[in-house]
Amino acid sequence: MQTEPENERFGLIGWFSKNPVAANLVMALVIAAGLISALNISKNMFPVGELDQILVSAVYPGAAPVEVEKGVILPMEAALQGLKGIKKINSTAGRDVASINLEIESNEDIQEVYF
Repeated sequence: MQTEPENERFGLIGWFSKNPVAANLVMALVIAAGLISALNISKNMFPVGELDQILVSAVYPGAAPVEVEKGVILPMEAALQGLKGIKKINSTAGRDVASINLEIESNEDIQEVYF
């Protein structure tokens, strides 16, 4: 039975152990790419981004989720259903609170839909 040499058995790691210059070159390339990326990355305190969602929350103290759904969510969804620019409506009813997430069409101005 023929056994393989120790450094050939581990594939890439074995190859790098036989070629330390190549391992150092790869390490130097990775470090250089990281430094170049770090210098070119955008650094903003408040990054510019397009919001495409509006979150509407309503508090209904002392109400069970079923009451919140019937008394708050269903009427609000009915009122919001016909608005121009709304792509999707997701609602959540919890104890004492209703939450409605409105997803805005990509070509619509969120300020117009908001007001």
